[in-house]
Amino acid sequence: MDADNPLLMTFYMYRAQSNWDYPLENVNAADLSGAMYYLHNEILGGQPRKYNITRILRYKVTTMPTREVFDSTNTQFGPFVAFDNGRCTSPDCGQVFSKLGYNVGCQLLDPETSAYMSPFQTKRNCKPNENCPGIWYSLPGQCPTKDLLDKSEQCVEEEMGGACASVTGEKICTYHYEHAGEVRMDELSGLDDSTEWWLPDAQGNKKAEYVSHLDGGVGTHFWDGKFNVTMGLERQRKVVELFRQKYPQLRETYGQPPCDFTHIG
Repeated sequence: MDADNPLLMTFYMYRAQSNWDYPLENVNAADLSGAMYYLHNEILGGQPRKYNITRILRYKVTTMPTREVFDSTNTQFGPFVAFDNGRCTSPDCGQVFSKLGYNVGCQLLDPETSAYMSPFQTKRNCKPNENCPGIWYSLPGQCPTKDLLDKSEQCVEEEMGGACASVTGEKICTYHYEHAGEVRMDELSGLDDSTEWWLPDAQGNKKAEYVSHLDGGVGTHFWDGKFNVTMGLERQRKVVELFRQKYPQLRETYGQPPCDFTHIG
């Protein structure tokens, strides 16, 4: 939080991604708990990994809600919206952005389906490291109502998005982001080179990072215990430790603002 402007927030967001680079705009991101949940439930188990995911990216994000959002919801985030191929797929996206501005949105993970809990208080009446769920975020950029290939110059001029250089809380200036490092998936799983590691051994035995019916890996055990809260927290600590080792000049954390209520001060 900023002492002079308590609605101005700075914190880390994470995103699982392939080796391709693209802006953190018109996409969904997460806190670390949410990113780990996504990896464990959507990405692991395939060969190669689904969507060719190779790394966890970390971003330092500064946000400020528009006055329209804060006055109408008394929260520091706008409505969460889903993005696919650079387009908002939630109902009435255009009306929401036009009325409230291009705010960063948030949504809590369902604690009934996720064992990845946050070390921060992400919602009311939860205890960090015990039952505070992870968070999804949405970041509307230029022309968020169109697919990547349909973002015309006219659409960009009419739908400017919320990303900007210095956040003001105006409808078209609600967030700024900076790349803050990455951790490779191979590092986490303990693989020297996943392109070679996947190959069967001399006896023809196949390897896997995670197999659902085993609730564990074959040849690696970093992802064992999908529904074990303690093991999930340990995995998150391992990710934080890798970021600390690789980027000692950067802060380990800025804390995490709650999603479903306003925290000021």
